[in-house]
Amino acid sequence: MMRIFQSLLFRLLSVIAVAFLLTAFIILYFSERKLVLIVDQEQELIYSDKLTAVMKILELNDEKLFQTGIVEAYKQGFQDMALESLRSIYYHTNQSPDYLVIVNYRGGIVLHPTLPAGDMSIAGEEVVRKAIAMENGSLEYVHNSGEDKWCVFRTFPSWEWVVLFSVPQEYKYREIIQFKRDVGGVFFFVCALALTAISLLLFHVIKPIINLSKASKAIAAGDLQIELKDERNDEVGELTRNFMFMQEAVKKQLADFAQQNVELKDEIIQRKKAIAALVESERRYREIFNTPTDAIFLININKGTIADVNKGMLEMFGYTYPEALHMHVKNLIPNVQPFSFRDGQRKVRKLISEGPQTFEWLGTKKSGETFWVEISLKLTAFAGTNYLLAVARDINERKVAVQALEEEQERLAVTLRSIGDGVIATDECGKVVLLNNAGEKLTGWEQSRAKGNHFSDIFTLKDVDGADTGQPSIIDLLIAGTFIQKEKIVLVNVQDQAERSVALSGAPILDRNKEVSGAVIVFRDISDAIKSEAEMLKVKKLESIGILAGGLAHDFNNIIFGIQGNIHLALSTLEPHSNIGRYLNAADKATVRAADLTQQLLTFSKGGEPVKRKMSLEGLPEEAARLVLGDSTIELSCSYEKDLLAVEADSNQISQVFQNIVTNAVQAMDGDGTITITCENHVQDNSTEYMLNPGRYVHVAIKDQGCGIPAEDIDKIFDPYFSTKKTGQGLGLAICHSVIKNHGGVITVHSNIGQGTVFHLYLPAVDAQPEQTAVPTLQAGEVDKGKKTVLIMDDEKMIRDLVKEILKREGYSISTAKAGEEAIEMYNKMLEESSPPDAVIMDLTIPGGMGGKEAARAIKKIHPDARIIVSSGYSNDPVLAHFQEHGFCEVLTKPYRRDDLCRCVERAISN
Repeated sequence: MMRIFQSLLFRLLSVIAVAFLLTAFIILYFSERKLVLIVDQEQELIYSDKLTAVMKILELNDEKLFQTGIVEAYKQGFQDMALESLRSIYYHTNQSPDYLVIVNYRGGIVLHPTLPAGDMSIAGEEVVRKAIAMENGSLEYVHNSGEDKWCVFRTFPSWEWVVLFSVPQEYKYREIIQFKRDVGGVFFFVCALALTAISLLLFHVIKPIINLSKASKAIAAGDLQIELKDERNDEVGELTRNFMFMQEAVKKQLADFAQQNVELKDEIIQRKKAIAALVESERRYREIFNTPTDAIFLININKGTIADVNKGMLEMFGYTYPEALHMHVKNLIPNVQPFSFRDGQRKVRKLISEGPQTFEWLGTKKSGETFWVEISLKLTAFAGTNYLLAVARDINERKVAVQALEEEQERLAVTLRSIGDGVIATDECGKVVLLNNAGEKLTGWEQSRAKGNHFSDIFTLKDVDGADTGQPSIIDLLIAGTFIQKEKIVLVNVQDQAERSVALSGAPILDRNKEVSGAVIVFRDISDAIKSEAEMLKVKKLESIGILAGGLAHDFNNIIFGIQGNIHLALSTLEPHSNIGRYLNAADKATVRAADLTQQLLTFSKGGEPVKRKMSLEGLPEEAARLVLGDSTIELSCSYEKDLLAVEADSNQISQVFQNIVTNAVQAMDGDGTITITCENHVQDNSTEYMLNPGRYVHVAIKDQGCGIPAEDIDKIFDPYFSTKKTGQGLGLAICHSVIKNHGGVITVHSNIGQGTVFHLYLPAVDAQPEQTAVPTLQAGEVDKGKKTVLIMDDEKMIRDLVKEILKREGYSISTAKAGEEAIEMYNKMLEESSPPDAVIMDLTIPGGMGGKEAARAIKKIHPDARIIVSSGYSNDPVLAHFQEHGFCEVLTKPYRRDDLCRCVERAISN
């Protein structure tokens, strides 16, 4: 029996009611949240105004206190006056649950409605700690009594007070709480009214339908005498009347069925005999139908459903006979191109137009596995219905084997196309059957054109001297069964006639009978490797020369200093315009030129390593070029890319590189033309070009319009002492190469006779902004030299004696030491005698002994105020560039002049 709660109307009304309740709850929820935001803003504004009023009272009293001029004496009195004023305003009644509280920064009570001043009982409360930590704001907290509260506070720094208004949450949201109560009552009333209306509606509509349901069950049980009352004129009454008409019709039909039942009994007897004969025929048909191992389908051509299948189909596809019957044929094929159901329909249309069809197809088993089948299609008809007779033969193993062979061949072809080495395969006659992508690039032949040509036609070889080697002999040796290995030969590209050095290896291809059926030749481009090897050889040669040059330059600087110093001493003893003085001045100028030469030699040595800093190249090439050009008529054009990246470089060395290159350009242009300098960012994706490692670089190109460099000289221009000019020293470009290499960069040159030369410089780029370095300057002071002591440390006796003589003439007291250990011992002894040296001059490098850097560190440990001057013949040593970081106060670069020495010592002592 159907109950009220099972009716559709009841369910519909229930859904409407639930939707109404849910909507009402959502509206109430969001209304409450909106009201809370409004109340929060309103309360924040109200109590902020109150706090402002309190702060004005405090500020007024603080201002009056300040006007008295005796703050500490009257501070307590003015504070009491302010507190009394606040009590009279905010503590005159206890009706309001919100109240004013003032605490000091230590958490002690200053003003409270119930607690005495100085009370520390609330100092540990979280709200007090947060209020003291914050300058102003509001926060919620739980009072010690367990009550939820909210407060607004500000700090009064002048008196180290925190002023706050404390408000109970219930008092703050009292209007929202009352609103929720009022809305809840109205909502309860509306729900009760709706429930009453729904109950009346259900009773009036559903009860008559339940009566009809009972009547239908009685009729179904055979009781046709049940009575129904036709009492209503609405839809339910109309349904009742139609039900009564149906009841009468059923009574009449039952009488007719009784008569027909007698006639059917005779007909059934005759049909049983016919069915027995049909069953026997079906058995014989099934026996024949299920014998083949191939799958046989009978498919309704109009519906696409399976009408019958044989046992071979069930075993092949994994279905039971009941599952297979009436299954749609699309369930037996994958939904992929070109084996989808739509593709199958095209095969059927071709069958109808052209006759029986046989083709390969993909089938899908019950497990989802796909497999290859060979399908034979034929049209047939049974009982006036057209059917499709399909026979499927499992060819999966054969197909998979063929497909695996094809895939293996494809993988081999892809591998050969993808590898970087060139590969050529020939038949037994030496004709090309395969040429991969790398081989196409190296030979200049395309696979389509090369196929069928003889190996010697597409592979043009020359030996390293350019003489023909007789290419047919290579392929003939391979066809004869000989293995070939060539470490270096020259291959000529037929497309651009470019010659490339390649390494070649070849082997004959043998068939199953060990007979030669062809040959395979593998060759690799080694041109870049040969270039890299030549460049590495050049670098090693420069390093060897650099080591020698560094040692010579250091010793030579000491010798020059000895000559130069003694010349100055001799000049100081002569009359100003004597002939001997003129000769000595000329010798002094020669020593200056010799010092410049040693400076160039130092570029190759370890002492010439760059003192790098982050910098931008913008403007530097132009500045260096202008110094070289001077009043020359040659024009200069410079351009810089926007947002040019920074580099980490030694600005002096890089500027020297630009000057050397521009100097060569000026000498090649005979005073006419334009030198063009461009600076741009460069991104290197691989290391094949210019031997640059992948990364970001700043590329500087310096182009002239000179006579150009001959091809036979282009590989020698960076060699030390190579020059085509009669007056050239051959160090300019060698210095450029050494500097750029020491900066981790690359320098290359391209030149055409009569068209000019372009130098390309690549320096590694960095992300950081260029550093702005300030060089400290020390001013010399007036020194009482007769009372000052200078300690000199140098391994060269000549240097020690010379510096000692110069400074003694200036009135200093001098002590000397040969190495760092002796200098430390002497300094320590003089320090113990309470007369440490006023200045120490230390040579940076002492062969076989302690140098200046280590000795300075040791002296600074025992006497932090020691004034130490570093001296070295390595002018580019990083210690000289950052001497203060190593404990030195001044720096002297050998060879230095007498005046430079005296001023340096004076600065060290006076500062």
